[in-house]
Amino acid sequence: MGNREFNEWYQEWSMHARRANVDEQTWMYAFRKNLNQSLHQKIVQMCPQPNTMATLVQATRDLDKNWHMFAGPPRSGPKRPGIRALDDKPNTEINAF
Repeated sequence: MGNREFNEWYQEWSMHARRANVDEQTWMYAFRKNLNQSLHQKIVQMCPQPNTMATLVQATRDLDKNWHMFAGPPRSGPKRPGIRALDDKPNTEINAF
């Protein structure tokens, strides 16, 4: 999988996996072995474990989406009004004159 986005990787991977013509358990095993380590570890921690390929793919897609949403690189762009960055200090100076 490398650093590729899940949907892009899965589209290519599933095309090759279908050509192998194996049962679902083998397909699930190969799928998990080809995920990046952090996604695989998140799936291992799930309870209950996904027991079909469809639920495994959906769980992986959700985990990958959440990672990109919350742990991805910071986004640049205009700040929303009313929200101050942690390094923005409010002006507390008082002019006595």
